[in-house]
Amino acid sequence: MKNINDKQFLTGPILIKTILISAILLLYRPAAFFDFLLWDDGINIYNNPYFNPPGLGNTLHFWLSPFEKLYIPLTYTIWAILSWLSLTFITIEGTSGLNPALFHTVNIILHILNTMMVYIILNRIVTTRAGIDIGDSDLKINLALGAGAALFALHPVQAEPVCWATGMKDLLCAFFSLISIHQFLLLEAVADKSKPAGFSILKKRHYIFCLLSFVAAVLTKPVAIILPLIYMAIDKWLLKTNIYLSLILQIPMLLVGAASIVINKSLQPDSFLTFIPPLWTRIFIAGDTAAFYLLKLILPFHLAPDYGRTPEFLLQQGSLYFTWILPALFTAFILTTRIDPVYKTAASVFILALIPVSGIIPFEFQNISTVADRYMYLSVAGPSLALSAFLAANKNKVFLLLSFMLLLILGVKTAHQIVHWKSDDTLFTHMLRINQNSYKAHNNLGFSAATKGNYAKAEYHFRESAKINPKHWKAYSNLGSLLMRYDRTEEAIEYFQKALQFKPDAHRTLSSLGDALVKKGRFDEALQYLEDAEKRDPNNAKTQYNLALVFSVRGEPDKALYHYFETLRLKPDDANTYNNIGALLASQGEMTKAIYYFNRALEVQPDFIEARNNMNRALSGGR
Repeated sequence: MKNINDKQFLTGPILIKTILISAILLLYRPAAFFDFLLWDDGINIYNNPYFNPPGLGNTLHFWLSPFEKLYIPLTYTIWAILSWLSLTFITIEGTSGLNPALFHTVNIILHILNTMMVYIILNRIVTTRAGIDIGDSDLKINLALGAGAALFALHPVQAEPVCWATGMKDLLCAFFSLISIHQFLLLEAVADKSKPAGFSILKKRHYIFCLLSFVAAVLTKPVAIILPLIYMAIDKWLLKTNIYLSLILQIPMLLVGAASIVINKSLQPDSFLTFIPPLWTRIFIAGDTAAFYLLKLILPFHLAPDYGRTPEFLLQQGSLYFTWILPALFTAFILTTRIDPVYKTAASVFILALIPVSGIIPFEFQNISTVADRYMYLSVAGPSLALSAFLAANKNKVFLLLSFMLLLILGVKTAHQIVHWKSDDTLFTHMLRINQNSYKAHNNLGFSAATKGNYAKAEYHFRESAKINPKHWKAYSNLGSLLMRYDRTEEAIEYFQKALQFKPDAHRTLSSLGDALVKKGRFDEALQYLEDAEKRDPNNAKTQYNLALVFSVRGEPDKALYHYFETLRLKPDDANTYNNIGALLASQGEMTKAIYYFNRALEVQPDFIEARNNMNRALSGGR
């Protein structure tokens, strides 16, 4: 490759970059004011126990242990920092929760940075291959580069990771991946051709940055393990350097990738799947996945977070035995024809970036769908490269005009897609329009309706969720909790038990079942579930309170007091707990202590009649 001053690449035409940044800000500005969503935002961010409060000790947990069956400590560290900033400086008036605007704004900034990195990479590849200096005044070349970067910035499939707070892990992974790819490109640019290894001090610096960025990408999301294959494709089609030397340089990356595969696969074993596809079917599943993504790249319509394309669904439909043909022909064409290597590189980036989530290696989200828009985020850089290379090689006004018309259409489609991510109701209602069999959408709409007091609507959605997926334990658990509100406790017990058949370690369901059994006076049955719930989550105030009630009824006051005090540790302003402690102490003749706790109950709830009556009896000596 021609050796070009890297500062020229990094500066680039300011006008093109300004237009790209402005377009992203204009398009995604509404997303900065969107809510957190029930689509994993609670688990990962706003209800994450390690962010309440965020701190060094809690953050270190993510580096020492996996969380939610993934080891992505760098992503959680960044979320911890944002949580601290939110709670410290960017609070929501009248609440003590995290501010979603901060997380969404950072997502938009990351998308801008990723677009700039794509622009820089396109600049290096396309202009160098064309023999054109970045400072060249050829407007068509600059427009070609801008069009390619705009495709990455404006394509509708990018709306999911940008508009979804949890999608930050995809943006972070792409950010570090793109930096690593750029540094890999610089390795060849500064090679000393007079030395076999060509490993100058400058090249060592780029190699170290390439390696560190790769490790950072893997620590944000495991799919980055595919980067060494992308490097090899770049090496083969573009750089044409010594393949053995390239492989040697990638050994540390391959070792890191192998370790990530072992760790994360052990956290998500096949036993977590509701259906394990036979080995011989996985190549067909991967082919169907590739065909799906090619279709969404060309025709990005009917986009949704849940397509319902599970391996089981595909095998029942039988379509996967035919859908693989299109990507197979596409791959064969790329590999066998004498097209420009830059197009082969672009195709390789698109295909390779999708391999970790193609279905060859099963992963947990396949319980919902093998395919998802966010999985395409980095892979869109491949078509971006192809578009820039084509427009740069064919300096035709018609092609440029058609390209910008296409980008305008994509931008409008993205704007329509963005609004669906505004809230739970807008997202999951849209999801059901695209996939009427989305049991996740029904369950989340039910939860949203329940929080607004629309219990009839909530019950409908929970029952629909369970009907579509009879193994969906959350629907049964949520239905049980809803029925408790109606005092339909016996029915609730049945649904809690059904949920535990499919998820025996669901600590909140165990706690809720214990609570229901306590309300029905079935204390011995309740005890086993409550103790199991406590082992799995000792910081649940409801579990501790019900354990105290059970031990009090069983005539074990010391254990009852222990769990009441644990309840107060977790819920310091609970009037019922203070009153019950006072009553328990009074029954043991400790009136002075009992009066203190009755007083505390009345401080928290001055109109608490039972506590006042207990106080009066204690003051009169228990009469």
